[in-house]
Amino acid sequence: MPFLLVQRSLTPPAVEAVQRAFQTTGIFHALDAVSFVKDAFGVLAKGLEEYPAKQLQYALAAQGVEVDVVDDREWPALPPAKRIVRASCWAEGFEPLDPLGRPLHVPWDQVLAVSAGLVRREEFGSREVGSVQPLSGDTHAMLDVAATTWDLAQGRIGSVLVDRLFPDSRETESPSKTAPFALSREERNWRWCAEVILAGGLRFVWQAHEFQFASLGDRLSRDPADNFGTFLRDLLSAVPQALLNRGAFALRENQPETGPRYPTRNAFAEETQWLLWRLRRAGRYAPPADA
Repeated sequence: MPFLLVQRSLTPPAVEAVQRAFQTTGIFHALDAVSFVKDAFGVLAKGLEEYPAKQLQYALAAQGVEVDVVDDREWPALPPAKRIVRASCWAEGFEPLDPLGRPLHVPWDQVLAVSAGLVRREEFGSREVGSVQPLSGDTHAMLDVAATTWDLAQGRIGSVLVDRLFPDSRETESPSKTAPFALSREERNWRWCAEVILAGGLRFVWQAHEFQFASLGDRLSRDPADNFGTFLRDLLSAVPQALLNRGAFALRENQPETGPRYPTRNAFAEETQWLLWRLRRAGRYAPPADA
């Protein structure tokens, strides 16, 4: 069964210390330490057998890097996510509204953990870049014959008439002079994201560019990032008992530039899982799925 090396602190270990530990055990090459540390968002290594994991634990401890060996089956899964687009922070508690405008009142003492930060997201979009002239009927016919000849040569189809395979209805159609031409591609954008986890396992998630910050009133600005920070600081000031990831801590201190950037959604999720791991070890988190 696989085991994890879980950091006792979210502060990334020194690369040199991890390199020396790797050299001592020989389980990983010293050059691998750079990528291990770069990808450490609460978990330094995954998928290890128990004995090698404990060897690395002792070697890392000798270099001042404290980790725990954790059975992969004990690592907490993220609770179900409920996406929200509006919310308010009141003296009595947190009031999120779902996309249909339905409110839910959450007392502040139910908030266990808050994660926030800049996360790189893969998004798909299209952009019209101009227009093109449709192919003529003669050009279509030539392409049809070429495609059929190729299929015949490859043995993909039997001997059939081209006109039956490619019925030419273009003769009766009046093609438009131009047709729009758009490019569809995957884009990677950095988005401010936040998550609030409640006792019992409910998780609210939102993104700054989709969120409505009307509850800020006169403090509302035109910059979604500024609004995101203001709203998070309102929320965090009311939940001193909550565990925070590094991004949320930087926002609470009004120093967002000091927080890490999360290169993937998995990296962001890993820090949140690390918070849940700490809460569960302290006896503060036991959702039904983990009971």
